[in-house]
Order: sequence, then C-alpha cells, then structure tokens
Amino acid sequence: MRANPFLLEPLSPFRLDLTVWVVRRRPDNVVDRWDGHTYRRVVPLPAGPVQVAVTQIQPPESPQAAQSHTGAGNHTDARQKTHETAYR
Repeated sequence: MRANPFLLEPLSPFRLDLTVWVVRRRPDNVVDRWDGHTYRRVVPLPAGPVQVAVTQIQPPESPQAAQSHTGAGNHTDARQKTHETAYR
C-alpha cells in the first residue's frame, strides 16, 4: 500500500471542517473519521477498499486541500474514484 497525494482546489470560500460536518451525516458514509485536521474515509472499489485522507492546507479565502489515498488495487482507478468522490 502506498500514499498517492494530489492537490484539490475547491471553490472559495471553503472550510473542510464544515464540509466534513455535512458529509459525515450521509448514511452511505459508514467508515469515516475527523480528527479536527484531517478527514479520512474508506471508499469501496472493485479491487478493494481505499482510505482517502483530505487536509486543508490553505485558508478558506484561497482554499487548497491535499488529498491522498492508500490501499490495494489499481492506482489509476483509485485516484479517479477518490477525485470523483471529493468533487461530488
């Protein structure tokens, strides 16, 4: 398993803590965790589950977040699915 980081650039203003509050209330998000800094969630993929971690690295006015995923399976599929999940 390896971490595969990439940057997300959400629309301003963006606060990860408020986004997590909304996302965690969805019934299909069974395995997730917020430690006050990084949001982690397990995303099921055909090749096996992948853990996604997102951390906000810039302020809400010029937001940027670092996302990484770890898990078994196809690296390309995991990156595409985690990217889709982040932007839905």
